[in-house]
Amino acid sequence: MSNLSLRRIGQRGKVLHAVFESKSGDLAIQFGLDFGDERLNFSLFEGLAFKDDGSPESADAFAEVRRFQNEYFGNGQLHIVDAATGNLISRKDAYVPVNMWLDHERGGGRSRALEANRTATTTVATGFE
Repeated sequence: MSNLSLRRIGQRGKVLHAVFESKSGDLAIQFGLDFGDERLNFSLFEGLAFKDDGSPESADAFAEVRRFQNEYFGNGQLHIVDAATGNLISRKDAYVPVNMWLDHERGGGRSRALEANRTATTTVATGFE
């Protein structure tokens, strides 16, 4: 996921919430900037939204979202970089799930199936519309 732009910003308590969206508006990701605790907050389950318009481009975009989810869930780090300069803005340490198991083979198979069937219609539930 790349070239996302800041679309909304707000504050709840001591946390600044920022929502970044793709140019087409079909993808949104929300971060919480907790300056007091010096933390970047991100929820894989509530901080990522995708809207499918039924187009082949949308299927490609959704496959990219699934790859992101699988890689992040598999202990991946999250790096936020300036698209223009490549400079690191922030990062989140590896996601370490507790009492969960990700079947990488089946998860990857679903992503490959989406890539193969570009007309698939799928929606990821959002936590921030």
